[in-house]
Amino acid sequence: MVIGLYAVGLLLVAAVAVDLSLTLAVIQRLRALEVSRAGSRTEHAPKIGHTVEAFTTTSLVDRPITLDDVAMGERTVVFFMVGCAPCAALIESLVAGASLGDPNPIFFVVGKPDSPEAHEIGERLRGLGEIVLLGDRDRGVLDAFGGVASFPRIVRLQGGVVRESESAPARLTSWRADGAAASVVTA
Repeated sequence: MVIGLYAVGLLLVAAVAVDLSLTLAVIQRLRALEVSRAGSRTEHAPKIGHTVEAFTTTSLVDRPITLDDVAMGERTVVFFMVGCAPCAALIESLVAGASLGDPNPIFFVVGKPDSPEAHEIGERLRGLGEIVLLGDRDRGVLDAFGGVASFPRIVRLQGGVVRESESAPARLTSWRADGAAASVVTA
């Protein structure tokens, strides 16, 4: 009887040790993923100097959006993803009146174009710029801008060339025609 209790006790200790080591391994893996994702915010962003490649898509109001729309002068394009918390915070800032410094930015919303969430984002951004809903697997536009894969992403262009690429800033800056900061709006 005593030997049986010892065996059960040893079995329980072994099970707890295995459980503890698996839990620690999962925690270590999650920390590694967190660090790699933090680094990937810039790895999956358009590089300064990248020339936007040819693309064609359609806005929510059925207007074709092409390379011609970003190839002339200064333009700001913003990439959002459905379900992205930082994206939602930036959208809230824009709806509340924060400025991107471009009177007619182009907003690309990545998600299922027919989903209620994508359409809700489109409705919130209505009147703030051109809005395009892109499918989750529609890489053409994202690749044309240099491989956008971290969201939100604000890309400022000059003549179709990436001048600045940033994740959602803590502050939004308005830009003068000469490229200098004109004013800062706290988001």
